[in-house]
Amino acid sequence: MKKEVILRKVGEISETEINKLKAEHKEIYTINVQFEEPETNEVIELIGYLKRPERYVMGMALAIINSNPVKAKEIILTKSWLAGDDRIKTDDDAFYSATVAVDELLTVRQASLKKN
Repeated sequence: MKKEVILRKVGEISETEINKLKAEHKEIYTINVQFEEPETNEVIELIGYLKRPERYVMGMALAIINSNPVKAKEIILTKSWLAGDDRIKTDDDAFYSATVAVDELLTVRQASLKKN
């Protein structure tokens, strides 16, 4: 039997709050994770807000990304977290879904080096 999808957003903040975060952190990212409530089987959308990871956070994460990629992404997610539904960080299924989106924060702009 196919489950009826009832999508409700949880963790969403107001546009005013988003603008305050943007003023403080410049770039804000919204992460959306579909999640099934265990008690009701209702499908909801968990929402979280992240800032761009700071250099020291990237350094901590990149130092262990090859040996423990899950922990590296957890560091980025928790140190960049600003607001939203904490189940994204605490529920394993929601967390693993979120780590896919965290990969986008790891993108580095291309640079080149030229000998003069």
